[in-house]
Amino acid sequence: MAEGIMKHLAGDQFDVYSAGVSPIEIQPKTFIVMSEKGIDISDQRPNHIDDYKDIDFDYVITLCGHAKETCPVFKGAQNLHWPITDPYNATGSDDAKLTAYRQSRDDIWSQIQAFMN
Repeated sequence: MAEGIMKHLAGDQFDVYSAGVSPIEIQPKTFIVMSEKGIDISDQRPNHIDDYKDIDFDYVITLCGHAKETCPVFKGAQNLHWPITDPYNATGSDDAKLTAYRQSRDDIWSQIQAFMN
């Protein structure tokens, strides 16, 4: 979600990459909630953080505690942590799960907007 939102809001200002320390396939509910904001993420793929170890970043932003604790250090990058709840483990009805995905999307959106200002 973060990659898609950042590209949507500021893709002309940043080269945007996304990776995980334990990447999994993009969940169907992610596509649904992103399309609600007019963002198509169908070209995005899950990547492992090691895929980017040779890139010099200005910022490295982690979104969950596990990533914050296990993400490698990128020399010269400013490390930011935005504690976003991972909706993957949401429980309840499909509607409740979609609500969790929307909440995470909206939290990321707000963090990116604050970062841009």
